[in-house]
Amino acid sequence: MIYVMAKIKILMIDDSNIIHVIMEKIIQDYDDIEIVGEAYDGLEGIELVHKLAPDVVIMDLKMPKMDGILAINVIMTARPVPIIVFSSASNDIVGMSFRAIEYGAVDIVEKPDSEDFDDLKVKIRDSLIPKIRTFAGFKVMHRPKKKSLNDLSLSLEKLKSHNVNLQNLHGKIDESLLATPAEEKQLSEPARPMDKSFELFAGPNLNGLFVAIASSTGGPQTLQKLFSEMRVEKNPVTYVVVQHMAEGFIEGMVQWLKQYTALDVRLAEKGVVPQLNTIYVAPHGHHLIMNDNKCFDFDSSPAIHGIRPSASIFFESIGRVLGGRVLALVLTGMGNDGTSGLPSIKEHKGFVVAQDEESSLLYGMPKAALESGFVDRVLNLKDMPEFIAGFKIARSSF
Repeated sequence: MIYVMAKIKILMIDDSNIIHVIMEKIIQDYDDIEIVGEAYDGLEGIELVHKLAPDVVIMDLKMPKMDGILAINVIMTARPVPIIVFSSASNDIVGMSFRAIEYGAVDIVEKPDSEDFDDLKVKIRDSLIPKIRTFAGFKVMHRPKKKSLNDLSLSLEKLKSHNVNLQNLHGKIDESLLATPAEEKQLSEPARPMDKSFELFAGPNLNGLFVAIASSTGGPQTLQKLFSEMRVEKNPVTYVVVQHMAEGFIEGMVQWLKQYTALDVRLAEKGVVPQLNTIYVAPHGHHLIMNDNKCFDFDSSPAIHGIRPSASIFFESIGRVLGGRVLALVLTGMGNDGTSGLPSIKEHKGFVVAQDEESSLLYGMPKAALESGFVDRVLNLKDMPEFIAGFKIARSSF
């Protein structure tokens, strides 16, 4: 008997007819993927999610009738499905993209800005197709956060005004959860107030703890949860994040993370001596390294497996320069970035933690790190803030 593997069913939700035509032409080259439906606004997209039960949704954000943010909110509340945001990296869209991540979208892929079909084909093949394959069959669960309830209220009003029957959605939206705009304002949780210790310990980190973090797919959601629980410590810490992200979105992630932590969040800059109680994020386009003067520097060597910045390169340099003061975290993501830099951290007496499978959106990077034999501890995400707060640097590291 011959078994034929079922194709991955994708639903395209985008108001651009050109994008639909381009995607149809590109997807027809793949035997394992098919477009089962096309919608041109969020309202139509919601109806087709219920009707067609796609494996993956490709969602634009700026659309008429209902934008992608509200559509994601309703879909992830009523019938969760993996949603990949496929949009441009303009300033307003970048902010919307991270709201989409908050509401349950699994990843962000930048929509190529090109009029050359062959160029578009290559960029979509390299960026979007692997994500579609990764998230096909991915189990997603989501309930709206309190901060998002007002948006969900607006979503439902729009659905009702367009005669969309909520009972037809797979799983009923619990309207008792909804808040009025006034209530929503009270429910929103501002970033934690800055501790007075920040003023006392905000100088250069000459001999404190450095937490070096590698993250990829699922990283923004994971980092938001991690840093929202981190305190400004009297025993202060410097954090450096190497996050794989589409070009044009990393600056938006920095601004987004600032909403969830009392720590300072900024892009790493060449020549900067890292400060305490600060989260540095590696910029796009260079490999971030720590030089012998204990300053950030950039390495312009080629991308490694298409990745630049690479956590492996950063881990190698920070292990060599800072030794036992390094606590490396390998978080959720595809592939194995970070793993080849772990020997340097271990050789110089640093400590390595891998995120566990249960709390990882994708277990590829933590699993590769664990299998390398250089991981000292496996932790659930919820246990990491307490672990970091209590981590003691060996005296020999100073």
